[in-house]
Amino acid sequence: MGQRVAELHDPCSRIQPTIITDAASFVAVLAGDQVVYTAGQSVVALDRFTGAKRWVQFLKNEGFDVGLAADAHTVYAGSTNLGILALDMRSGEVRWRQIVRASIISLVSMFDGRIYTLGSGQLWVLDKSSGKPAWHGFPPEYEAGDRGSVYLGSVGVGGGYMIGVGSRKIYCLAL
Repeated sequence: MGQRVAELHDPCSRIQPTIITDAASFVAVLAGDQVVYTAGQSVVALDRFTGAKRWVQFLKNEGFDVGLAADAHTVYAGSTNLGILALDMRSGEVRWRQIVRASIISLVSMFDGRIYTLGSGQLWVLDKSSGKPAWHGFPPEYEAGDRGSVYLGSVGVGGGYMIGVGSRKIYCLAL
C-alpha cells in the first residue's frame, strides 16, 4: 500500500527522462510544470512532463554557475558577471538585473519577498520584485582572510536569522 501511495502522489512520477546535450549544468530547479537550469551563458526551461524546451534565454555577457532559484513567476539567476537577474518564468525575458559587484557562484535563497546570496565575502539581500538592494555588506567580525571565493553554500534564512558560511567562520545575522 505504501508503495502505491508514493507512486500516485510523487510529483516527479510523470517526468519523462530527458538527455540534455547542449551544455553541462550544475543546478536545476523545479518550478510548477517546468524544470529550469543554467547552461553556460543560458538559462533554459523545460516542460517537466515531456522534456520539451519551453524557452532558452542566451545572455551574451553573462555566465552561470550554481546561483539559481525560482518561484511560481520568476527565475532568479546569479551571474558570474557581477549580478543577479530575474527572468519571467513563462517567457524567459529579463525582468531586471542588479549589479552586486561580485560573481555569484553561491546558491540563491528566497524568503519573505527577498533574495539572499553571498558574493566576494559580502552578504546581499535584494527585493524580489525590483532587485534593489535592501542591505549588503560584510558580516560583523568578518576576517579579511575569510575568502569570498569559497562561499559556495546557500545562505540559510529563517527564524529571524540569515546564516552564511565562510572558510574560517559561520556568520549569523539577525534579520
